[in-house]
Amino acid sequence: MTYLALLTMHNLALLSDWLSEQGELWVDVHLPHSAASSDQYFINSLEDLRTLLQEVQWPEIALTIKRLNPYQIAGRVDSMLMDAALQSIPERAPFSIVALPSRYPSRCELLGSGTGHEQLRQLLVQLNGREVGVGSDPTAYDPEERTRTGDNFVLTLTKNNNHYEPFAANPERYDWIRSLWLGR
Repeated sequence: MTYLALLTMHNLALLSDWLSEQGELWVDVHLPHSAASSDQYFINSLEDLRTLLQEVQWPEIALTIKRLNPYQIAGRVDSMLMDAALQSIPERAPFSIVALPSRYPSRCELLGSGTGHEQLRQLLVQLNGREVGVGSDPTAYDPEERTRTGDNFVLTLTKNNNHYEPFAANPERYDWIRSLWLGR
């Protein structure tokens, strides 16, 4: 199974331009109805994305790619980084912290997440001296984010409900649909 066909040439051109501008993209691979949560990666090329999508072996996928790194506050945890994080992340916003550096094929290592400045402060104190990226949680749902087209554009591709037992048992019964739909 491969999900390469889900990305059109228009999508790939857009992602290529984003990579040229940013140097990396944040990718979240969520496998609906699996026991696992999503896996996050930083990719540096379309080849990375291609390899990642070829490795997915699950019947459903939700793929989110963000143009801007959601962990813009990055560096060794100290008082300056903590101040920057507390100023950047709204008081009641969900946040997450990842280990840096992080590059595909390695997954982003989540070091902590939570909501509110007190939890953020506590986690950063525990991580003092570590290289981290901090930001508003990129996996938290933001309805406005779906309509923005600027720096925070989100591309989500989902393939689901792709198993129908009657078809699996007797695909010939549905040959007419293949002819109609695919022109074959």
